[in-house]
Formats: sequence, C-alpha cells, structure tokens
Amino acid sequence: WNSQGDLNVPIFRTHPKPEPLSWVDPGRSAGYLFIEVSPAGEVDETLWQAAEPVAKKKRLSNHKKLQEVCLVAQDRSAAKRIAARATAAGFSRVLYRGSDGELWDPFPPGLWQEPSLQNDAS
Repeated sequence: WNSQGDLNVPIFRTHPKPEPLSWVDPGRSAGYLFIEVSPAGEVDETLWQAAEPVAKKKRLSNHKKLQEVCLVAQDRSAAKRIAARATAAGFSRVLYRGSDGELWDPFPPGLWQEPSLQNDAS
C-alpha cells in the first residue's frame, strides 16, 4: 500500500508485445495495456479499440486465455480520469505506474471505493 491507499500490483515475469497488449504476466495470467491519457481523458482510440475485445473476452489474439486485462496509465490522476470508461469497456482494473516504477491500483477491492464505481459494479 502507498500513502494514498493504493494497492501495489507486483509483476513477476513479463512477455512483451502480446498483441494488442503491451505485456503479459503469465504467472498471474494477466495482460496489461499501457495507454497515455490526455488531461481531457482522451486516449489513442485505435489502441483502445484493438484492446477492448481482448478485455471483454479475456483472450489474446493468439487465443491464450487471461484472468484479467488491465489498463496502465501514466499516473494516478490519468488512471482516475479513465476508470469509469475502462470498467464499462470490460477492463478488469485501471492501474498506474508510480514514480518508483511500480504498478499501483488506485481502486483496490473493498468498500472504501468511490461510490460511483461501486454503483457501476452492481
């Protein structure tokens, strides 16, 4: 946990470029897509649209099954800007890369989540 209450998400091993994602951690059976988010919450729509079916089906283009598909934003505020859209699109979680290089989940599971996200999950 960090001082903002965000959960550290350790990555154990990665395989780069599992199309269309940025990397996969086979130990966790998790896929990750790094995506830049503008101050207005805009993203590269081509990249997003390529990854959205993978997020919904939890399956890579090579048919490898995943337990989760996460978006990784450049910072905490960017992750918060796209969280609702990402959840609605089928992404499991929205993470961010901290200044320490670690991945962090600003919406860890639990009742302390923002009410708007709790309602979306119901």
